[in-house]
Amino acid sequence: MAHNSVVLLENEDGRKLVKKACRDKGLHFDEFCALVQAELTLTGKQQRRVELFGRYDDILDRIQSTE
Repeated sequence: MAHNSVVLLENEDGRKLVKKACRDKGLHFDEFCALVQAELTLTGKQQRRVELFGRYDDILDRIQSTE
């Protein structure tokens, strides 16, 4: 397993479950993956929280602009 991965997203059944959950909650799967990747990328880094919130804002702004 890679350090920057989520096991649930690495297999077909897991991806299907997450996609269904995203649909049920009205969240785009690609944006969900972007949020997860932002978290994984910044884990253990200095000023992680500030950068993470900035990335979250960018991703969530993209979601709002496409709706």
